[in-house]
Amino acid sequence: MSDAETLDAMLARLLACDDARVWSKDKSLAEAWATCERADWMCWLLVRLHPYTAGQVRLALCACAETALQYIPAGEDRPRRAIEVARLYARGQATDQQLAAAGHAAGAAAWAAAGHAARDVAWDAAGHAAGAAAGDAALRDMAQIVRRLIPDPEHLPRIEDMP
Repeated sequence: MSDAETLDAMLARLLACDDARVWSKDKSLAEAWATCERADWMCWLLVRLHPYTAGQVRLALCACAETALQYIPAGEDRPRRAIEVARLYARGQATDQQLAAAGHAAGAAAWAAAGHAARDVAWDAAGHAAGAAAGDAALRDMAQIVRRLIPDPEHLPRIEDMP
């Protein structure tokens, strides 16, 4: 973002969603980054600001994904392994094929888990509202993770310096 360009103008140029543009109105990039509670918006912005340095964003997303591992049944290793392979890939230590295979395996695990959950859950308005609230809380927690790993959206840390 140039000194003369406002955050709103930058978001318009990058084709950000209307909700993000309304939320960020009259904020500087630094203020928006410090207060944003949407990790998905933050990562979206990072990828568009730094399209050729997605490794750092991938590492931040891996850290976010790890927050969901607590919900994985004991003995189910595919999601954890997919995160490990994605981390290796971000560092140039895994191939496209290894990443795809790990992702497919994690997807199969999620599909199997969703099938069991769908049989057991009554889909009602209260359940959807509770899920939305939990999702908002998760996005806030993940926004903190992204900020910790990438404190300045205009200057990504060296990939070697990231966990």
